[in-house]
Amino acid sequence: MSIKSSTFGGVYLSGEDAEQFIKQLRDDKPKQAAIDSFHRGQKLLKEYHEKGYVTFCPQNQLPPEKMSPLLLQNLFASL
Repeated sequence: MSIKSSTFGGVYLSGEDAEQFIKQLRDDKPKQAAIDSFHRGQKLLKEYHEKGYVTFCPQNQLPPEKMSPLLLQNLFASL
């Protein structure tokens, strides 16, 4: 079993990893969060096709104490 990847190429799975990956694709059901995200994306796509652009406002932002340190570091680095 191995996983091989490169910066400019694809990912290659073999052995048990490949079998597990195929089983996941075939048998697992998507999580509710993934389904919700898909539906939100569909709304944005519809708006884009109707108007030619999309506007959105992130209203449900996490408070800083719940954000990861890396995310906070990246946010403040861009200021």
